[in-house]
Amino acid sequence: MSARTRRRLVAAKALWASRVPSPNRLPASLALLLTRMRNERKMTHLEVAKFAGLQSARLVSEMEQARRDPTLSEFFQLAYAFSETPETLFWNLITQWRSTGFEPEYQGSRGETSRVYRLGYFDGKGRFQELSRPYGSFEDAASAAAILNPRRRIKSLPLITTVLLYTRLASMKCVGDSGTEGE
Repeated sequence: MSARTRRRLVAAKALWASRVPSPNRLPASLALLLTRMRNERKMTHLEVAKFAGLQSARLVSEMEQARRDPTLSEFFQLAYAFSETPETLFWNLITQWRSTGFEPEYQGSRGETSRVYRLGYFDGKGRFQELSRPYGSFEDAASAAAILNPRRRIKSLPLITTVLLYTRLASMKCVGDSGTEGE
């Protein structure tokens, strides 16, 4: 590798590193998200703890102050306490995390992120198979499965049992030495 290429690579890594959110901000992002969701729903710490099945309001308060991370089961319980799916709460957490710490032009926006839902099933040999058609929402995918499964049953095909969620968090364009673009 030439010295010029090494310099470009080092410069590119430094530029990318300055725009990637730090995992150290994750507890603070969760704290902001939980506080916002609780306030939007006009709930107290005690109400969140009660609906989530947590031991005390103090746990919720500590999470909102980024002094305590939830366990995975507590994360799921918090999602249900806010009438959200765990996937949606996780998506909102990633969005919150990405929206802090970037230069303004690189802050997360709806244009940078997208979700795609796909349907899947297990074939007769126990292998997971995925249908290729994407859907824009969980509800659209679930509705499609409800329509497709009776047809699949008639044709003796395996029933659709899974909705997959794919998330694209960001993309960047790279320009090579030749001036051609790629993603």
